[in-house]
Amino acid sequence: MKSLIQKISFIVLMSMMSLAAFAQLEVKVNPIGAIFQSPDISVEYIATDNFGIEGRVGYSWSNIGSDDLGYKGNGLVFIGAGRYYFNPNEGGDRFYAGVYTKFKNVNYGGRTGDESVTFKRQRLAVGPVVGYKVLAANEKVVFDFNFGIGRAFINKYSDNATDDFINSIPLTNLDLISTVAVGYRF
Repeated sequence: MKSLIQKISFIVLMSMMSLAAFAQLEVKVNPIGAIFQSPDISVEYIATDNFGIEGRVGYSWSNIGSDDLGYKGNGLVFIGAGRYYFNPNEGGDRFYAGVYTKFKNVNYGGRTGDESVTFKRQRLAVGPVVGYKVLAANEKVVFDFNFGIGRAFINKYSDNATDDFINSIPLTNLDLISTVAVGYRF
């Protein structure tokens, strides 16, 4: 069994190396996300001129509730996306459309009267995304703008989540993503 796992690992590693020899990689940061309480870092693998796969990790914080019942939360956001580029100039650039999947895990804390409350919220959403990517004159600096609207298929709270918190979140099944990122292509 150990020999089989080693063989499979070797084949996967060699396949990834051969794909990397013909593909390009971009590392991007979304500093504008801090305005909306969710900055992130992403890596996009340009597999062909017309297709790219992006992975993104972000940190999210938020304050939800009224003055009397306020909750503060923070957690991680993971986003994966596939993109199809229409009529690219340099490969993996210009207008694109695709699909994203987002997983968000946030820990909240707050007070209800004299009692301190903590709970978790997990969310899994899927939706379409459209955007535009521009390469600078040196074809290395990348500017990426996109927007996506999706639906949360899982929107789960831990057992001790209060009803006033759950009711204070509008449109709980609607999911939005947006990026204004700058990066570098290797």
